[in-house]
Parts: sequence; C-alpha cells; structure tokens
Amino acid sequence: MNQLSSERKTKPGVEILKNETDKESRFTEVVEQFVTNFVLDHENANTKRKTIGHLKLLKEYLEKNNETRPIHEVPAPDLNSILSRFFLSIHQNYVSEYEPTTL
Repeated sequence: MNQLSSERKTKPGVEILKNETDKESRFTEVVEQFVTNFVLDHENANTKRKTIGHLKLLKEYLEKNNETRPIHEVPAPDLNSILSRFFLSIHQNYVSEYEPTTL
C-alpha cells in the first residue's frame, strides 16, 4: 500500500509529508525559519564569547606578523602554516600555554 498521508505539522515550522511505505519518509521537510530559530535557541553564549575572544587573538597575531590579507582570502596551504604557527606560539596571559582543546 503506497499511500501518502496528509501534510501535518509536528513542531512549529516543521512540515511533514509522510509516505508510509517509502524509506525516505524518515526525513521531514523543514522551513528555513525553523532552522534559524533552532540554531538561535541552541546557541551557547559561552562558546560565542570564547570564539569572539579567540578570533581577536588570531587577528592580533596576524597584525603582529604583518599578515594583511583577510582570513577568508588566505589560500589553504598558507592558512595551514599561519594557524600552525599561531597555535604553537600562543600563551595564556603571557605566562602559560593554552590547552590545545581550548582553542
């Protein structure tokens, strides 16, 4: 029996059209606003704050090393080298090294 059930909503913004015999029915069609709301609702303030802080450190490092290209325009091999040197040289509060998992 290959029948489609009617369209229904399970969560705000989630549209489902379920085909009861089709394995692809495991996936739902999701409207963009629901995705946006989901991301915003699950965003961790501490992670966001730390990311901003670490990006500031990277920009400071780039300036100190006369790297003027925007980070998104640096070719991958150059970026790999820059980031490697950054991770190896960064120290927390000018005294101790950062733990690798914190950057």
